[in-house]
Amino acid sequence: MKENVMSSNGLGVVDFQLYLLKTMQPPGALLAAALEELGCTSSDMAVGYEGVSRETKLTEGGSADRLTTILDEAFVDQPSGMGRETFAYHLPLWPKFTFLLSFDSTRKFIYKGEFVRRPGCRAGEGVTSWDFLQIELTDSFDQICEIDTWGTYDSYTARDSNLGERCFLRFAWGLLQEIEVIRD
Repeated sequence: MKENVMSSNGLGVVDFQLYLLKTMQPPGALLAAALEELGCTSSDMAVGYEGVSRETKLTEGGSADRLTTILDEAFVDQPSGMGRETFAYHLPLWPKFTFLLSFDSTRKFIYKGEFVRRPGCRAGEGVTSWDFLQIELTDSFDQICEIDTWGTYDSYTARDSNLGERCFLRFAWGLLQEIEVIRD
């Protein structure tokens, strides 16, 4: 595993990125490339996931606000005016994006976690996984129909405005994980 600057709880940014990967359930090729970039294995991902989960689960004596310690080295800002206590982080695995974490008033629970595009970072050509955000959906699609929302996942069917093809899109933490053309 690559060097991981650790917080006082023994976890750091690499562990959180592994946690996100596990929760995102990206397609195999994306996952393999990400693990390689991090210098980690799927076993490392399971360990990172368990460590972050343990630190944030109330039933195990944790609290969501422990993420601020885990992510300390990636902290970039505490945006104001968002109505909640929100923290912004730059995660090395997703350099075009900022990860925002908003907590409820007790800071025991995550109110919302999502990727947003960093200023000056544009999307590439077309709609591709890990380069397209849920908030950009109406920029490229119409006839949008939400299929399912559960936890950090949202899935839709939508028509590509340029190509006229119906697509299935699955997002996690607001970041596109997969897109498939729907064949009738």
